Amino acid sequence: MAAKEPVVLAHAFARLLEWYLHSLGQDNPCPLATRGNLAYWRGVAGDAVGAAEAFEELLEVHIQQLGPHHPDTVITRQYVDCWRARAAGQPP
Repeated sequence: MAAKEPVVLAHAFARLLEWYLHSLGQDNPCPLATRGNLAYWRGVAGDAVGAAEAFEELLEVHIQQLGPHHPDTVITRQYVDCWRARAAGQPP
């Protein structure tokens, strides 16, 4: 993967998220999935703190909308832990 690719992908997902939110609304599944993709690529691009924060926000939404035991909620919780560890300089 080219060094700039994660940054480009994060930017693309940010633009896609804006469009989804404007067109579909905040509660539609597409913006939720896109928020997860954006958070992930932010982290890969070097912003582990931003990724952890974005996943924390998404986790709260997933808990409210899907429940604490839904597979998407569980996966998002794992991403929160992973990016918090990376932000602290620890292995995930």
